Amino acid sequence: MKIRDLFNTVHRLSMNRSGVNTKLAYAVKKNLRLLRAELKDANEVLQQVPEDLQEYDKARLELCKEHCDHDEKGEPVTDDRGFVFTDPAAFAEIMKPLQEQYADALQAREDEIEALLDTEVQIEFHKIKVDDLPDNLNENDIESLMDILWED
Repeated sequence: MKIRDLFNTVHRLSMNRSGVNTKLAYAVKKNLRLLRAELKDANEVLQQVPEDLQEYDKARLELCKEHCDHDEKGEPVTDDRGFVFTDPAAFAEIMKPLQEQYADALQAREDEIEALLDTEVQIEFHKIKVDDLPDNLNENDIESLMDILWED
């Protein structure tokens, strides 16, 4: 399984489900703990700003703060994905010269990230029997659990 698949599995296992029994809740939590430990190093690499992109990142943050939406106190508005922009397309145009200036370093970082995400890892999931699933799970719930299900 590739590291990118592990990130997707964390996302799927983190989804809220109604009517979860104890066996399923335990299996989900145990696997999330296992996956997060496995992804710890990858997350650290993904969070790092390489030395050759530190100036870019500083300039990018300044542009974001300047051009993003601001609240009534004049503070930048953010959500769980970052800065909020009324017109993201207009901001993308503002960012173009900076991105062009650092194009080689940005491409190298993108290549580094892709190589990391394509790294194969071995992981032993804590499995739960299909027979131990609650009866009220819908198709999406079951799809999100496929990596940890085990059939007799």
